[in-house]
Amino acid sequence: MKELCRRYPKFGTPNGFQHPVLYVHLVERAKLIDVYIGVLRALGDPAHRIGTEKELRYRTRDLLAAAGVKLLIFDEPHHLTEARSDGARLGLTQLGKSLIDDGLCVVFSGVKSVDDLVAESDELARRFRGKLILGPYRASNKTDIEILRTFCNVLGGRLKFVDPIALGTENVWFGRLLAASNGLVGVISQIVRQAESRARQAGDSQLKMKHFSMAWKNFSRSGEERLQHLKSVEGTRLIDVFAADDKTMMDIVGRLQHKG
Repeated sequence: MKELCRRYPKFGTPNGFQHPVLYVHLVERAKLIDVYIGVLRALGDPAHRIGTEKELRYRTRDLLAAAGVKLLIFDEPHHLTEARSDGARLGLTQLGKSLIDDGLCVVFSGVKSVDDLVAESDELARRFRGKLILGPYRASNKTDIEILRTFCNVLGGRLKFVDPIALGTENVWFGRLLAASNGLVGVISQIVRQAESRARQAGDSQLKMKHFSMAWKNFSRSGEERLQHLKSVEGTRLIDVFAADDKTMMDIVGRLQHKG
């Protein structure tokens, strides 16, 4: 969601700001009026809390059209269902239906199942046909590996402070990034950016394995569960694949591929 907002930011026109992608986070124990307030606030309406629920609803529809919104993301709409408000839940999906009919793409993100939102109406359910599940790419899937290679090459080509590098094509880099990340592109991005920062601080124009190893020492202290596949045999530390030999790196990749 953050990446979509970053890639398609709002921009000014003679008629006001345009918002290709609009992100709205629903607060805990939200009510339906909070949905309209959230949309209006995201659109920059200074009077987003002023007016009755009906007035806010009409203003929301009008401003969404005027702002050129193409993709509207409602994050954590389950807060409506947790508040046990059937009216709020139905109102949100009714709003989503009308916006879809207006040509917008509406995404409910963070909800366990869209069925929780549209259980009251088959007509509404037909407007929300897909369920997207995000997860890591798999080391056992050839298609996933090719996607990861492409991603790493793009990432290596966008480095700003050191020379571009084919992180996905050259196995000496890609194998270690795959082993460290277990298919999570967010981990790859963070390690590469931190390695670039280390190289910049050292005054080096090219990324070297030592820069990745220095970045890894900082990154591995996070204690996140997604790094547990890098535990040593003794289980007391995480293996630094950027300082390890090729056999150790390939053993880790092999385990990931076998795990699937």
